[in-house]
Amino acid sequence: MQKVLFLVPHEDDELFVGGAMLINLIRSEEYDPYVFIATNGDYYPSENETRTQESLDVLYSIGMKKENIIFGGYGDCWQGTHIYNSPDDEKKISQGGFEKTYAANSEYQEWHSMKYGKSQYYSRSGYLHDLKDLISDLKPDIIICVDLDFHRDHKCLSLLTEEALGLVLKENPTYRPTVLKKYAYQGVLSGKKDYFHMPHYPTVNNGDSTSNPYFSWQNRIRYQVPKDCNTFFLRNNLLYKLIRKYKTQDVWTSASGFINSDIVYWKRNTNNLALTATIQASSGDPHWINDFKLVDTDDVTPRKSDYSTRCWRPNPDDMQKQIRVSFSESQTIQKIILYFNNLDGMLPGFVDVKLFDYNAQLLCEKVIPNLKNGIYSEMIEFEKANQVTSVLFDINDDTCKIGLGEIEIINQEEDVPFQEFLYTGIEMNSPNSIKNKLENSIQKIDELIFKTQCYAYRNMKKHPKNKEF
Repeated sequence: MQKVLFLVPHEDDELFVGGAMLINLIRSEEYDPYVFIATNGDYYPSENETRTQESLDVLYSIGMKKENIIFGGYGDCWQGTHIYNSPDDEKKISQGGFEKTYAANSEYQEWHSMKYGKSQYYSRSGYLHDLKDLISDLKPDIIICVDLDFHRDHKCLSLLTEEALGLVLKENPTYRPTVLKKYAYQGVLSGKKDYFHMPHYPTVNNGDSTSNPYFSWQNRIRYQVPKDCNTFFLRNNLLYKLIRKYKTQDVWTSASGFINSDIVYWKRNTNNLALTATIQASSGDPHWINDFKLVDTDDVTPRKSDYSTRCWRPNPDDMQKQIRVSFSESQTIQKIILYFNNLDGMLPGFVDVKLFDYNAQLLCEKVIPNLKNGIYSEMIEFEKANQVTSVLFDINDDTCKIGLGEIEIINQEEDVPFQEFLYTGIEMNSPNSIKNKLENSIQKIDELIFKTQCYAYRNMKKHPKNKEF
């Protein structure tokens, strides 16, 4: 039985990051799913216990084991600088006024207390090492984590999880879990509100679906949802019933956007030979190149963070502009992916990639020409280059605008997980058929009822709830 760990930032995000996939796994005999909820949902301190109980009600109702639900006990947003961009050991106070990890339900302990027998003061290093300990102790076969949504807590959990994974993967070269990333907002909670159509539409790229600059819509992995998560009437939909259990939140009003006929994820490579290699650079800070984070930012707070600063970039006076990746043992290389983080301006340069053997003999050489501005990736494929002991990246650029967020050196492709749940498409009926016209008419009535309920709910609200969903 494969362990699957879902890492989500707040109570209710288990439905957006996990949702239909979590239900698929619970109903299968092949998987043992865990859910880690990082924060206590205590932006409004009076709601922490209620939000936690709401999440437990949701998870219990779909069959989650009590012992497989883990709380991080961190704060929902922070006073002053966000915890992610704070000094490692600086003590932080959450937006709700809390200063230590805690569980907001008396039947649970938060993760740090479970492991060490006591809570800890909030700090960036504490958060990071809790995630590292969780992954190291649990050793899940598959990790599913929120990605770079526009909410600062979502970015924080995404980036800290990747940072923790980088540490774990370097310390344990034989441990290579499958990692999937997913948005909770982009294309999901803020997705196109198109539920009221038969057959139901899959997730749509509506221009705000991928805030990670390296995740292309074409490379997404699509999975099917259970039948009771793809019902004709919205009120009969299991996901809708689950989200209505959250009385402290009004996210149910966006149900027609996040409930689709498929589930969308992006896969990260953990079989990256560069993670455990020796990295040398003629200048600049090479640690960015193999820290497992594709991007990083000086400030997670803005809706659109700047990801152009925290990457490797050569110094202006560097005449060599080289990066060398060396392996302790000879390797077979199938492909190399460079994650460029280039500054705006003219980029007349190119990257010359050379593979060497143990005797420093050149085995293969390929060039990446016509570099572009901005953040994007380029892949070079090899026909099984063997006996490689080092890779030299020769950066030909007089402007020093070329930057790299990560280098991945892959020796073999990883399988896509959950093969049995892969999306197989939907059969479209003729739009002019009598059956289809009747279904669409009924759907229009169902949509009108839903919109009327949303309108009535918004009118009766006496004060706004969580301003960021």
